[in-house]
Amino acid sequence: DYSNSQNHRYKTRLLQALLIIIPLLNQSACVSALEWLGDGISQEHQQPSVRYLQEWAAALITILHPHLYLLLIQHFKQGIARRVGCVGSFLAALTHVACCSEDVELLSSAVQHTLPWCMAQHFNTRLYAQVSLRKIWQHCEDRDVTAVLERYRPVQQCLQFVVQQGNAARNTTNMLNDFYFKVFHPIKHFTLQTILHDLPNLSLLADEEWVSPEYLECVVDVDVLPLHSTLPLHNSDTLLIHSPPAPWVVKAAGEREPCVVDGEVNQEVNNFQRKITPWKSMVKEITTTTNLTCLHEVRPQKKPSQLIMIASLLEKAANLGGLCRTCEVFGARQLVVGCMSVQDDHTFTSLSLTAHHWLPIKEVKVECLIGYLKELQTEGYTLVGAEQSTQSVSLSQYKFPKRTAVILGNEKEGIPCELLQLLDVCVEIPQSGVIRSLNVHVSGALFIWEYTRQHLHTCMSN
Repeated sequence: DYSNSQNHRYKTRLLQALLIIIPLLNQSACVSALEWLGDGISQEHQQPSVRYLQEWAAALITILHPHLYLLLIQHFKQGIARRVGCVGSFLAALTHVACCSEDVELLSSAVQHTLPWCMAQHFNTRLYAQVSLRKIWQHCEDRDVTAVLERYRPVQQCLQFVVQQGNAARNTTNMLNDFYFKVFHPIKHFTLQTILHDLPNLSLLADEEWVSPEYLECVVDVDVLPLHSTLPLHNSDTLLIHSPPAPWVVKAAGEREPCVVDGEVNQEVNNFQRKITPWKSMVKEITTTTNLTCLHEVRPQKKPSQLIMIASLLEKAANLGGLCRTCEVFGARQLVVGCMSVQDDHTFTSLSLTAHHWLPIKEVKVECLIGYLKELQTEGYTLVGAEQSTQSVSLSQYKFPKRTAVILGNEKEGIPCELLQLLDVCVEIPQSGVIRSLNVHVSGALFIWEYTRQHLHTCMSN
């Protein structure tokens, strides 16, 4: 599953739900859940949010039911035979279990199952094992578990010497500074805030998947749906909130790593990425409505722009999905498509994300376009064609009227002649390259932005 795909999000939500109900599961259900988690970890490489939740859930079940520790080890051994790449996940789960225990036998077993992987050929596996062992050893020292410390001290001293050499020292230190090993605690941070907000954030999951405690408090109407849970809503500390994502997560997401100065995250940077999350302003409107079938009907009561994008001639779901998202982001009044069923197309939804839930979309079939355009003209709309024609005006010179309807052409044929005759003006995008035209979605986005730029003061005040 690629990052932030529908499958990725479904898996994340499913595991979030599982984590929330783990304290309610009986022994039989916990055994089944642990088996399912073990299979998921060992079968395939997962996206960061899914991997974190799988490891945490497996560890939490074992912590709450210590007699299932041997079952976790059994799945560890079976997973290795299926996919060596799963070792890191099992070691992470094992480390969290060990660091929540003072049982000598369990801690000794955890050390025994971690040690061999400290000499593994694969770099990441070896690094994970070395970091896991150091964390378990530190836990034993903090809890003064002398039986384990005395039994494995010579081995630990040898390993300590190895990891302090050259690049190994830097790599191990970087891994130990990862929030997942440095500050995250599977019990202390077992809250709705961590499950639904902090961990998705640190996994670089799309921000519309983050559910903050404040959002939950606003959305849940306790008079209609009483919320009774022994699971805390908030964390007792801010360690996770102030932690940066792990470097491997940043790399997997293809984003830039956080600014680091002298080995520490620089909190003084004054220029950084900022993602706007407009859905958060919709909480009150959503909670006061009883019909959520059309979410665009419960958008904040702000006047949208008077821009209508007419895309009935477009055939490709990818272009329509991207255009839908652009229209919603810039507050277009409406998107017109040739067939409403395009919203069921996976390609469309993967590009629009959730924009089609918030943006008014109207169906006007190609054969009905002439009548629809004439109707818009009677309502005072200026019909602007995004087309290169003998009488085209440059986009850089054209001033968009407030009530504008932009007609986009077909991917191959453009705007047919019979429709061109109805338009008030044709506007083209200045070009200096060899290729004769832009992708239609890109053209539409440029028109939307130019309209928004010209009416920016009005849009912002709205």
